[in-house]
Amino acid sequence: MIFNINFLIILFSLLFIGNAEAVELKTNIRPMAVSGGFYPASHKKTISMVRKFLKEASLADKNAKIPKAIIAPHAGYVYSGAIAANIYARLIPAREKIKRVVIIGPSHRVPFRGIALSSKDGFATSGGVLPIDKAMVESLETLPNVIKFDAAHEKEHSLEVQLPFIREIFGDVKIVPIVTGNTTGKEVAAVLKKAWGGEETLIVISSDLSHFLNYDEALKIDALTAKKIENFEYNAIGSKEACGCIPIRGLLIEAQKRGMNVETVDVRNSGDIMGSKDCVVGYGAWAFTEKTKADSIEAKDLKLLEKYKETLLHIANASIRYGFKHKRPMPIKEIYPDELLETRAVFVTLEKNGRLRGCIGSIIARKPLLKDIADNAFSAAFLDRRFNELTVQEMEDIDISVSLLSKPVYMSFTDEEDFLSQLRPMRDGIIFRDGKHSSVYLPIVWEQLPEPRQFMSHLKIKAGLSPNHWSENVKIQRFTVNAIKLSDN
Repeated sequence: MIFNINFLIILFSLLFIGNAEAVELKTNIRPMAVSGGFYPASHKKTISMVRKFLKEASLADKNAKIPKAIIAPHAGYVYSGAIAANIYARLIPAREKIKRVVIIGPSHRVPFRGIALSSKDGFATSGGVLPIDKAMVESLETLPNVIKFDAAHEKEHSLEVQLPFIREIFGDVKIVPIVTGNTTGKEVAAVLKKAWGGEETLIVISSDLSHFLNYDEALKIDALTAKKIENFEYNAIGSKEACGCIPIRGLLIEAQKRGMNVETVDVRNSGDIMGSKDCVVGYGAWAFTEKTKADSIEAKDLKLLEKYKETLLHIANASIRYGFKHKRPMPIKEIYPDELLETRAVFVTLEKNGRLRGCIGSIIARKPLLKDIADNAFSAAFLDRRFNELTVQEMEDIDISVSLLSKPVYMSFTDEEDFLSQLRPMRDGIIFRDGKHSSVYLPIVWEQLPEPRQFMSHLKIKAGLSPNHWSENVKIQRFTVNAIKLSDN
């Protein structure tokens, strides 16, 4: 009997040691730090809340494209859960395709230099553990200023609040958790470039918007931030606009280089949801999708020009003829489709026997499309200082062209060489600005200056700067031009 008891004690000890080793292996998991605060401590309640949010959000837009990257808020679920769900719901159709989720959020508690990866094997979340893609972590660690730094992850909520949504949609998907400290958008963009992958990889940027303003101020600031994101104005977004401004900048840099579409899905603040409106926090959600040929600006504008060719050229022609008699552009009185009343920028060009006879246009859209055509057609005929006023007799020999400019988009670049590498000769029109200096070239200028560096040198000279000028304050927008022509004779 004594032998049997001793044997059992020894056996129990061996089993305990084995289990202890197993427990030790499992403890290399980052535990939940903000459950019971940002979301319920109960796993069941958290899962139920997430499912409710997603169910309500999924009814919003079933035909929306599946995002490659998203920006989602990271406040308490009672405040921002519904906004987050509006963007996460768009990912439900991709639940079988996505195998890796790269999550990048700002550090709120631990100051440090660089970009922090985790040495853990996984992150705990409601319903289980999400494993870390160790191979991707090792690959990213080779980049400058990217380190493994668990202290940055230990209490950080910006990543943790995304995990219940991710697990609910994708199950035990691999994650790459990343916290940004004192770093730059350029360094974050380098991380995203390396981790981008294909349709198996989702990028999640975690950020709230303005903090602790009154309701009306927050509405204005957050609306401007939404426009900056839509326009890829990464340098214009700072900590006052978004706590995750650095991760957002990185995404905007990389997404613009890849020619992606961005859509504002939802922008609200805590005053819209609950609580006082005297001091609110803003939340937003954005979807970044891959462009197809049909989505391109050029394709949409060409479709519009082809669809309304006769109407557009009729307005230009009629405004010139109206000007002969009334000495002013023709007013637009008829009711036209909404597409023709959107604010757009156009150039109207007149040619006589194949030679320029007048050209006036708008670089920045400030008027409805048809009014801009009417005004610029009149100006090209009567106000172009390079030529005498057009005569009635000349109209028989005049060809009229209407050129539709796309909305200028801010370009993201790290230096001049990076910018020059992105230029598209014969396609890009360029708006160059540096402080008070500015200049514009239409794409037609490429015919005289076909080499990118030469093109930009002349554009700088036009702005009143030296041909070799470059500074950190340079801002550049690009646009495209599509044209239609009518021979009036």
